[in-house]
Amino acid sequence: EDDGGPLEGFRIKIWRDGSRYCGEWVNNKMSGYGQMRWADGRRYEGFWNENRCNGRGVLTYKDGRRYEGEYRDDKMHGRGQYYWAEGARYQGLYRDHKKHGRGVMTWKTGGRYDGDYVEDKMTGYGMMTWADGRRYEGEWYEGRCTGKGVTTFKSGSRYVGSYVRDKMEGRGYYAFADGRRYEGDYLGNQKHGRGVYMWADGVLFTGTWQRGSPVKGILLFPGGLCARTVTTESDLCPDVALQRLLDQAKAWLEERHRGGAGGELPAPPAIQNQTLLPELPPPFHLNQPVAAGAGAAAAAGGGGPAGGRRA
Repeated sequence: EDDGGPLEGFRIKIWRDGSRYCGEWVNNKMSGYGQMRWADGRRYEGFWNENRCNGRGVLTYKDGRRYEGEYRDDKMHGRGQYYWAEGARYQGLYRDHKKHGRGVMTWKTGGRYDGDYVEDKMTGYGMMTWADGRRYEGEWYEGRCTGKGVTTFKSGSRYVGSYVRDKMEGRGYYAFADGRRYEGDYLGNQKHGRGVYMWADGVLFTGTWQRGSPVKGILLFPGGLCARTVTTESDLCPDVALQRLLDQAKAWLEERHRGGAGGELPAPPAIQNQTLLPELPPPFHLNQPVAAGAGAAAAAGGGGPAGGRRA
């Protein structure tokens, strides 16, 4: 124990507050291998250099948290693993006491993130899998999906396009599990702007959308290759507006088969080849390879892109 003399070699020192160090000393400083127990319940065992944790070590907290990895000047720095008492775990790189670089975060709920971190936040490229079966792979910024990405839902539906703070925003392509698909503009997780919507039976609407609902555009029908301009009320909910479109399509086809005039128009050349209208870019290539890649505990449970929202 500390007898008041110079501290060299293997010695034990006890402070007035109850903190205790047992290990190696050089020139009166903790240097080498040793174990420190603080009065607040923390415990560190590993390498020291001039009274600071340097090298590999294990830090255990009173509440059950534990870090195993590399230290530099008392800060987690390098490669390490951090365990939370509730079951979450991070394995990857640290810089100056923060997650920084490539890492993998898993949650007790089943969520998992594999990707880049900057200053403790998911930023860069990464893949997140949620407990409800959703999966996102793409760009992140400060813990949110922001940039280009691909989200696959448990139902089989898939979205490829732009995100802003976890919401579909910008240009996107949404393929529904039942065969429907939409390509066009999004704003705040809703279709908004120019877009093309196609049902599984080939009926197609191209036009303008507001807050998820079709407002004005052209209905195109397979087989007969006819077209008709239609409008809907912009304040209708999306499901009602889309049903109105289908009802108009059925009524139009019935009128056509009966020989009625009804303002029938020839189909644009693009439709004859079963392609989208010329002013729209081609769909995203869903079969192109995605770069090998892969949140916070709350995000792993139910946040993230389009969680529980309709496209």
